[in-house]
Amino acid sequence: MKYELKKFTKIIDEMMTFCMRGYDARHVVVEVERDDTGYHARFRMPDLDVSPDALEKLRKKLTIRRKPELEDYYWQLTGEMESSSELELVAMMCDESSVDYRDRTLIIRISRRSR
Repeated sequence: MKYELKKFTKIIDEMMTFCMRGYDARHVVVEVERDDTGYHARFRMPDLDVSPDALEKLRKKLTIRRKPELEDYYWQLTGEMESSSELELVAMMCDESSVDYRDRTLIIRISRRSR
């Protein structure tokens, strides 16, 4: 349980960096929840102009399947890289993700089930 929490907080850190650097978001609202199924986070960024192409690229990066056999290795790598592949590492450590963009507000949801 301790390591699951540490992994999820690392994921949140990587997502915050991505939101603020990748989209130059000036305001990010983060909601984090833990329940019987695992950990969940929601990142809401208002007042953003996101092109359809950029939105599609974001969705593709977040659809990579979780790879439990490699996640300890990937977990150690996060934070050491300065590229968009950080988001792909986050996706490899999560079970579900979704991206919504409405009324100039970008919402990213991620979930990591407890094993």
